Amino acid sequence: RFTDILHEKGYAYISYLQPACKDWNEDLKAQHGITPIPAKPHPKLEACKELCGEIRYLCSHIKSVKNPHEMLMEHYEKAVPLMQSSRSTDRQKAVLMEQLLSMAVYALFAVMAQYRQLEKPMNFKQLTDELCHSYHPHQDRGKLKTKAEDIQQDVNAINAQLKTSGIRTLEDKQKLIASYMSFALNCVKAQIFICLEEQEQKIEALQKQNEERVDYMQAVCEEFMQPGI
Repeated sequence: RFTDILHEKGYAYISYLQPACKDWNEDLKAQHGITPIPAKPHPKLEACKELCGEIRYLCSHIKSVKNPHEMLMEHYEKAVPLMQSSRSTDRQKAVLMEQLLSMAVYALFAVMAQYRQLEKPMNFKQLTDELCHSYHPHQDRGKLKTKAEDIQQDVNAINAQLKTSGIRTLEDKQKLIASYMSFALNCVKAQIFICLEEQEQKIEALQKQNEERVDYMQAVCEEFMQPGI
């Protein structure tokens, strides 16, 4: 976050230090012989890496796509009602995850097609690495509805650029590539939200079960402690 701010201020060369443990306070504890809380990977970053790995795997195992934009739009039309649903079942969420994954894959195929036209060598590992590195957790806010709106904006931008008449300039192609990459990233963000939301729901359900069990055990103990029992 601070790096982005400094870049905006014109600072090109920026470096920063990170604590070895959870934070600097924990580093100080470690220096004084107190057991520190270890650092943990950011859950959103971990999810992003995993999803980009899945995208890379699919891209590398699909031989070719004749019209990636058409395929992208086909999956997008199926995903729209699922993203707009306020209460989705587990099955609907699973289907949406599949649609979002496919949309990201076809977006990268569309990017690859543009790079071929520019005669610029590029492979899917490079594209998925770029996709993963472009993800910043502090910029990833909002619920699924927000993600759907961002994806819609990307679709509108892509379609507007594709419908523009005339020969596309280098700048036009670069803008189109950027729009497809933004689309793919927003698909990944939506997947991250769904994944982490499911994890939170499972944790909450487990906590509720534990609380109910504790309440039950306390009730049993109180019953046995009553006089005459």
